[in-house]
Amino acid sequence: MPAEAPINESAQPGRSKAYFLFAFWVTLIWLIGFSLLVLFTANPVTLNWQQLQRAQTVVEAEVIDKEQGLVQLKRFWKYDPQITAGEQFAVSNLPSSRVENGASYLIPLVLLEPGSGDVPDTYEIPLTQEQLIQLKMEQTEPEPIFYPYKEEAVVQLEQLLTENGDRAPPTN
Repeated sequence: MPAEAPINESAQPGRSKAYFLFAFWVTLIWLIGFSLLVLFTANPVTLNWQQLQRAQTVVEAEVIDKEQGLVQLKRFWKYDPQITAGEQFAVSNLPSSRVENGASYLIPLVLLEPGSGDVPDTYEIPLTQEQLIQLKMEQTEPEPIFYPYKEEAVVQLEQLLTENGDRAPPTN
């Protein structure tokens, strides 16, 4: 019977420790890279072109009072001569949305009722094609879609409106 070679037991623990440290650092670097990828690419804003086409106007507005649906116009993106910059107006389906008071949003709108005197105009956020189908099938009012005021949303909006010739005059 051939003699077995002696095993150098002192070399094995160091070698497995090196493998463990290598695997640990590779995993840590992968997790950090993956976390950064998720942080910078998660939940991109995507505008619904059909909703923007249905809208009479698209505005940047600050939510003044969510419960009353009251917003203040900051800027036009698709022009509506019935409202002016700085004016407050009501959005009928805003209370059922997930907006926050004091935050600014890009909001597509259609006029429901013109205001008179101290009563502001009342607008509504138009539904998307998918929401209209949902409304017909489920008979429940879907939550209105609006867009947070972010640079990526503004770039998309400008591109879509320019392609369709719906650019508004600047209202800064």
